[in-house]
Amino acid sequence: MVQLTQASSARNLGVAVLVAKDQAEAFLMLETGRAAAYVLDDVQLAVAIARSKDPSAYIISEEAFSKA
Repeated sequence: MVQLTQASSARNLGVAVLVAKDQAEAFLMLETGRAAAYVLDDVQLAVAIARSKDPSAYIISEEAFSKA
C-alpha cells in the first residue's frame, strides 16, 4: 500500500485506497464497480481475470508497478 500511495502522490492520481478482507473480495469490488482498479501480482491477476464472469472486460497494465 505504501508504493501505491507514493505513486499516487508522485503522479497526482488522487487514488483512494479501499481495503478488502481478501483477494476474492477485492476482485468482486472491481467486478461490481465499487473499485476502478486492483493492484496485485500479474500472475494472480491473470488467474482472477480468467475465473471472472467476463474475462474480456479486464486488462493487466504492461507498466510495472513494483520497484523490485
